Amino acid sequence: MKKFVLLLCLSLLGACVSSNAQQHNLGPIEPAVLLAEHRAFAEEYDAYIPAESAKNVVSALQGKRLIVIFGTWCHDSQREVARLLKILDVANMPVEIDLLAVDRNKQDPDGIAERMGLVYTPTIYVYSGNKELGRIIEKPTVSLEQDLAEILRRE
Repeated sequence: MKKFVLLLCLSLLGACVSSNAQQHNLGPIEPAVLLAEHRAFAEEYDAYIPAESAKNVVSALQGKRLIVIFGTWCHDSQREVARLLKILDVANMPVEIDLLAVDRNKQDPDGIAERMGLVYTPTIYVYSGNKELGRIIEKPTVSLEQDLAEILRRE
């Protein structure tokens, strides 16, 4: 009986570890995969209604690149990354975006987050060519739409 209880406990523990590994991707991840595999992101994506200015902001992002470093475990990331993806989708214009998931120590397998000086998640970097135009750290000052517009105005 003791062996059965021990085996049951080990099985449950293994299932929990396996579940956590699946929930916390590391490294590059496609937006569709993020939304499909992480319910919190999908729920926020579905619930968010972008501002009227979203299409203009996304239009101004043409030719720019967004690099988003976030944690699938982070509630700020779940909120802001999902909203950003919704803004981009509603505008229906292609924008170059790279999503990079980090662990709770804010590290990724290739060391990109460290090289970019990541401190808080999420951080949304806006680039034009090799020049960083600005970043939104952890959460926007006003809204994603307005903060992105402000970064683009400074260019």
